[in-house]
Amino acid sequence: MSRRTFFRAVLTLLTLTAAVLAFRSLWRQWSDLSAQSVEWHLVPWALLLAILAAAATYGVLIDSWRRVLAGYDHALSFRVAARIWILSTFGKYLPGSLWIIAGMAVMAKEEGVRPAAAVTSAAIMQALALVSGVVVGAF
Repeated sequence: MSRRTFFRAVLTLLTLTAAVLAFRSLWRQWSDLSAQSVEWHLVPWALLLAILAAAATYGVLIDSWRRVLAGYDHALSFRVAARIWILSTFGKYLPGSLWIIAGMAVMAKEEGVRPAAAVTSAAIMQALALVSGVVVGAF
């Protein structure tokens, strides 16, 4: 088994573990949620709009990270950048606060990106998100 195949197997296992833990948590809390006197109405167009807005937001974030990496002379295709971005965000469900950036650096390194460039670009994206959040919050 090659190192790359092993790493993908480990990432797949971690992803499945996170999904199972999330489902188990939801299953435990479902009785509390259903016992409340809240009447649920599914509005399909609003759900579709929310999904499209979330997908567009992820698309902008991924493409922005990809463009920052391109500034470090590391061009990634959108598909590869999306895979790295989405898989590394599962790190937020692990204890500790740097798993997202560490996962991003390791996966980007497999694509030929210097780990320092991946970490720096992720930090730049976090700084931009913080500044834009402060600006939006100020209004």
